[in-house]
Amino acid sequence: MRRRKALPGGRQGSGHDPTGGGCGVIIHRISAQGFKIIGEKLTLELPDSGRIGIQGANESGKSTLLEAIGYALYGPKLSARVPREDVITWGRERARLELEFDSGSKRFLLTRELSSKGHKASLTPIVDGERDRRNAITSISEIESVVENETGMDSESFAKLIFIGQNDLDALRDFPKARREQLVDKIMGIDLLDGGIKGGKEAQSQMSDELEKLVIRLQGVWQNKALYVEKLSKRNLLAKKVEDSLPQLQELESNLAVSQGRLAGFEWLARRKALEDMRESKQSEFKEVSGKARQVDSLREQLRKGEAALAKFASPVNQLAETEAGFEEVERKKKDREGESARLGEESAVLLSQRGLSDSTSVDGLVKAKSTASRFFGVFLVAAVLSMASAFVYAQTAIASVVFFALSATYYVRFRRVDARLASMSDLRAISKQLTGLRATLDDIERIRNQLEARTGFHSSAEVRKAVKSLSEELKSTTGQDTLEGLSAVIADVRFKLTPLEKDDPARRCRELTLELEGLDKEYKLHLEVKPHGADELAYSAEDHDSERTICESLRKEASDVRADITFDQRLLQVLDGDLVSLKPDFEAYPLLQQRSEDLSYKIGVQERAVLELSETAKSLRNQVIPHAKFFINKILPKMTNGRYSDFEIEEDFTFTVNAAGDYKSREVFSGGTQDQFLIALRLAFTQSILNSRTAADKYCLLMDECISSSDEFRQQAIFEVLNLAKETFPQILVIAHEDISNFVDYHLTLERNENGYASLISKSW
Repeated sequence: MRRRKALPGGRQGSGHDPTGGGCGVIIHRISAQGFKIIGEKLTLELPDSGRIGIQGANESGKSTLLEAIGYALYGPKLSARVPREDVITWGRERARLELEFDSGSKRFLLTRELSSKGHKASLTPIVDGERDRRNAITSISEIESVVENETGMDSESFAKLIFIGQNDLDALRDFPKARREQLVDKIMGIDLLDGGIKGGKEAQSQMSDELEKLVIRLQGVWQNKALYVEKLSKRNLLAKKVEDSLPQLQELESNLAVSQGRLAGFEWLARRKALEDMRESKQSEFKEVSGKARQVDSLREQLRKGEAALAKFASPVNQLAETEAGFEEVERKKKDREGESARLGEESAVLLSQRGLSDSTSVDGLVKAKSTASRFFGVFLVAAVLSMASAFVYAQTAIASVVFFALSATYYVRFRRVDARLASMSDLRAISKQLTGLRATLDDIERIRNQLEARTGFHSSAEVRKAVKSLSEELKSTTGQDTLEGLSAVIADVRFKLTPLEKDDPARRCRELTLELEGLDKEYKLHLEVKPHGADELAYSAEDHDSERTICESLRKEASDVRADITFDQRLLQVLDGDLVSLKPDFEAYPLLQQRSEDLSYKIGVQERAVLELSETAKSLRNQVIPHAKFFINKILPKMTNGRYSDFEIEEDFTFTVNAAGDYKSREVFSGGTQDQFLIALRLAFTQSILNSRTAADKYCLLMDECISSSDEFRQQAIFEVLNLAKETFPQILVIAHEDISNFVDYHLTLERNENGYASLISKSW
């Protein structure tokens, strides 16, 4: 059963209930402004019952008025394919609709306002003629839900059942079967029955599952009972074991406490001795490291003095050595050059004495003498050769040739002697040239010596050696070394000794040891302050200490094992207690579970019967729609057709045939006006069959837009008579027509377009 939706303030909506309750739609007042052709405000208060005709020319706003009613009720969902902007009058910013309608015993005011910015709505209950604004609803979705509940139908049901639009007479056949069945189920409340069936099956399934689980649980209870007894027996045995083990543990812990006290005394004595030994060791190390630190300081002082002396004497010693080397080099070169000069002088004297030359002999004279001797030698040699040749002819010329040979030999000897002197003169000239070079070199050496004297202030290497000796004596008196090499060797030896000592950094280690000794002293004092009770009564020995430690460990292990056994047993007791607690409720709950099992079995049977009854009811309701529709249409069809047709067959797809001249014929063989009569009759019969199948006495307005225009006056009169017969279901019927239908209706009004092109009310009959 569909529950009514709760409204604000505790009031409930009157949703359709197939077992009773009031639904429906009766229009009390409609007001529209800016809606399609109704540009200016148009308000109509309608009679609550009767056939109301709405007349007017084409495009006078008749259909728009009915559309305004539907749009006010269901909003854009009724015209989902029409954009919101298209329902607003051209040139207007917004459209406003007000619909005051009755649903059962309740009245509501539904207001909608549409603009390009959105859609606003409100649904206000009217109680005793006053608006109940406290319970007003402004949520679009909530308004939609409440309207569907109060009217008993949604927008699609409204459009297919009570709003018969232009060219819409054949909508039932065009409506898909699944959607048509869904609509029938919803309007007749069969969907609620289906929901009940589904809920019943779900409840039945849940109860079956619960029963199945309950049976399994009941089967387990008997096993749990035996397990409960077994665990209870085991629990009692464990409790007795724990109770007997506690005194043993107490005795072990007492002995362990005594042993731990003695062990603490031994540990204290051992620690005191360790601290004393450590302090003694640290003091010994401190003494050794202090000696190394002093040695480092001494070596650093030696190194500092040696490096200072080296820096002081290195430069002057090196300068004197360089000066001495300079003087020695100059003196050596001078001596060498003077010796070579003496040697060349001796060679020159020897040459002069050997060749009989004097210092006044010139090379030019010797050259002339050599040339003269050479000429005479040649002349006389030629003369001798000629004389010798003529001697073969003339005997007297032989003497002459001998003379000429003798003269040529004399001049040859003279030539050779002059040539030898001339060679000696060349050697003398070379020696003279060398002597000249040596004199220039000696002059350079003397100039260098003068420069050394000017730069150093010394006059000879002997004087420099004397200064070096004096500086060496001063170096020895200062450092104990008479040479820089010795001083450098001493410095290197000091560095060699100092490097490993500095690497150990004895000064830093001294500081560390000082801090460590201070810490040991503090720790020793604190240790003396925490002397355990009875420590003075013990005489420390490592053997006694180890023995007591062994005894203590043995007692501790034995106590720990006993304690672990007790703890394990206690935990097992807790587990058993937990198991007993979890098993006991199941055992005690067995009678209740058995009763619950029987109750569930009974309820499942009841639920199966209820589902079956609901299924049969839903099936019966669905199956009666077509027969009821056929009953209604065959009841009204003779009246609509003046008795010409009275036998109407309807198929499930809402195609139909009509008995004519003893044969059933399809609709296509009839005229257009007759087909419209059949379709109107079918729509009314279908709607009445659905609405009248509900137990509630719901009242609806019926909206018919241009459904009779194709009928002649006789057929129109017949249609209105049929509509009069439907007043139990449709007490309020609005019919639109181009022609004057005032003679066929209880009330009528006329609309036309005013000078602004908007629909306006010309007249009404009430």
